[in-house]
Amino acid sequence: SLVSLICLFAASAACADSVISLYVDGEKLAPDVPPVLSNDRTLVPARCIFEKLKAKVTWVESTQQVVVTSGTSTITLKINDYTAYVNNSAVKLDAPPVIMNNRTMIPVRFISENLGYTVNWDDASKSVYITSPGDNGTKPEVKSTCITSVTAVSQGKSRVVTVKADNFVKPKISTAASPQRYIL
Repeated sequence: SLVSLICLFAASAACADSVISLYVDGEKLAPDVPPVLSNDRTLVPARCIFEKLKAKVTWVESTQQVVVTSGTSTITLKINDYTAYVNNSAVKLDAPPVIMNNRTMIPVRFISENLGYTVNWDDASKSVYITSPGDNGTKPEVKSTCITSVTAVSQGKSRVVTVKADNFVKPKISTAASPQRYIL
């Protein structure tokens, strides 16, 4: 019915507005389970993000624990438990790790900062920025670009393609075959 369709559209729009983007050193990650908010804390899929940070992630099924190891730091978290252990010292969490869509979701700020990374939250874009140690700790600049026009003109045996955008970006260009094409 029309009412069901309107409700479905409204729910979809609300979900779209709540999508959280995740960046590590300026690179946007695309985890198979998106980050979520819990008690004003962002929970992220453990393996996706921390393997990107060069940390080892181990799941211990028998105790429902996830262990994150990087260098000399070891962090142990238990599903639905507000106590974590950093190098065997107990630390209280604002949000416990949970299992969601068969993925272990862990608090990104707590883990990242305890491994020496800087974490920034941009509320306007609903984005989490994680910066490696040694960087200046500021949020990397991420620009979006809107293509305003594309024109193609034949010049002899060649074609010149002009792409105009609302700000300058150095494009990455590659080619593909079957059919022959350029990818911008």
